[in-house]
Amino acid sequence: MMLVATEDPKGVERAIQRTHKRVFPSKRRPPELKGFKMDIRRLRYFYRKMSSVPYQLVAVVLDKGKVNLGNANRRLVYAQMLCTGLRTLPNLSFPLYVLVDRYFSDPEFGEVVAYVKGYLAGRYGDPGPVELFQEDSRRRKEIQAADLFAWGVSQKLVYGREDWYKVFEERIEVVEFLL
Repeated sequence: MMLVATEDPKGVERAIQRTHKRVFPSKRRPPELKGFKMDIRRLRYFYRKMSSVPYQLVAVVLDKGKVNLGNANRRLVYAQMLCTGLRTLPNLSFPLYVLVDRYFSDPEFGEVVAYVKGYLAGRYGDPGPVELFQEDSRRRKEIQAADLFAWGVSQKLVYGREDWYKVFEERIEVVEFLL
């Protein structure tokens, strides 16, 4: 799970739009940016565009080799990973808006929202407005940015390919998550 924490979501959106427009010819432009469709030159271009945006990266990594997920509630695991990522952000400010890539049905996502809001209320008292949204990554550019960074982390951990990860490794905090 990748968190891209920023107070300037429009800046992230602009970086994705500029990268999408400039690095792909108009006739072969994919509907969204995906890490596996981009070479390192294009990924570096995206990173340069993101350099003007203040943001923090947190990767919450679930080592499936060490954790038995056989009968685990995937909504609870997802919510706990999200809370672990939020816990590592030092300057969490409210109101808080969290965009999540579409994965759950609406009733299932309601359970995740309730868990995260309960966690934040327990940690920060009455934190103020907290909104969690589940969106399709084709519609929200911010989710595409998280996907690009997550692809770099997964390439490093699974395949040992560090070319894209080395570009942004000084900006990321990796947290290993164990149940």
